[in-house]
Amino acid sequence: MLKRIESQVQEAAQAVIDAVAERGACDFVTDIAAALPLKIICDMMGIPESQYGFVFDRTNVILGSAIPST
Repeated sequence: MLKRIESQVQEAAQAVIDAVAERGACDFVTDIAAALPLKIICDMMGIPESQYGFVFDRTNVILGSAIPST
């Protein structure tokens, strides 16, 4: 199953890294460690990029984290 989505995961990783590289700096936890799995899961579920922040915020609420996205 993972083999079937391997290229999608690689593309997602490249997109996350490219976004950080354009800025020149990042908060690793928020910008990479949280963003990459979020992008992969949202893409698999058909959730548009414009809604990633909403999904991230709701996930934090569900998991009991009080740290909203920026």
